[in-house]
Amino acid sequence: MAKPLVSVTLALLALAATAHAGVYDANVLADNPRIYQRLNELSGTTAFDIAPLGGAQNGIYTNGPTLGVAGIPIGVFLGDTAVRLNGTNQTVQILDSFNPTAYSLEMWVKADAGSTTGRGLIVRTAGDPNGTWSHELRITNTGQFQQYTYDGSLRWITGTTVVQPDTWYDVVATAINGGGMNLYVNGALEATWPGPLGTLWTGGNQWLLGSHSGDGNGGPYTNFAGTLDEVAVYDYVLSPQDIAEHYQLGLAPEPATLTLLALGGLGLLRRRRKA
Repeated sequence: MAKPLVSVTLALLALAATAHAGVYDANVLADNPRIYQRLNELSGTTAFDIAPLGGAQNGIYTNGPTLGVAGIPIGVFLGDTAVRLNGTNQTVQILDSFNPTAYSLEMWVKADAGSTTGRGLIVRTAGDPNGTWSHELRITNTGQFQQYTYDGSLRWITGTTVVQPDTWYDVVATAINGGGMNLYVNGALEATWPGPLGTLWTGGNQWLLGSHSGDGNGGPYTNFAGTLDEVAVYDYVLSPQDIAEHYQLGLAPEPATLTLLALGGLGLLRRRRKA
């Protein structure tokens, strides 16, 4: 008689994990990103945009990056996957002619060994990121995350975390016309500039993930080698509370949390049987 109970308990644990995992993407969607690329395709060249706004800004996987690799910690409970770039010529191109007056750039990043310095993560460009680039997240030549933007002058802020290989980071950059710039790593504010910014650059027509870019403080920055997941672009400044919540939801749930959820389901099942 013990085997059915064990099977039910294991099923409830799996169900609890799945429910926890599904909260992440639902939470991001509830915050109305303009673009939301989960990068969880298993084949093909299209990176599908599932954002409720923006009109389906699908991306293009260029030069055959590796699809279906393990994604962020919570993703393992749903078999959710990510994309791995080779650091030479592989990127994700997202055509988007809308030039925002404010933005938040959010992405999960795991660098390969040898790709923890001088790498581009996401950049807005008019086609050639060595000639035009702004609205950028990158890794500096000394190994910290950095936000760069252009408002007629070169503006950047640099975080404090030293990027380690094979480690997931949730990185968010925000900026707004007439306001400041912020950089968050794993839900915590690491760098800020109160501004004021002028008018954010309006010459872009696309976003590139994992691409090289021009100089603009210590570059040039080369293509990223590593894994990217859950990339979202917003046309407003995310709150610190939203950023911290996204990070927490992206982590794997503690075993004790899953056990409590499963035990709650098991208790409900027993009560129904008695009834």
